[in-house]
Amino acid sequence: MAYKVFISSNMVEFKEEREAIVSTIENDDFLNDFFKVFVFENIPSSGQSPS
Repeated sequence: MAYKVFISSNMVEFKEEREAIVSTIENDDFLNDFFKVFVFENIPSSGQSPS
């Protein structure tokens, strides 16, 4: 069972820190077995208006 980890902040703030957390979890075999990272900004936009 893997836990989902949602990582978010302002697009400009903590960019390097967010990238470091994602990289650490995804590249560590132990952590990657237990945690799956979800980063909202990595999802492609749908091209649809929110309204």
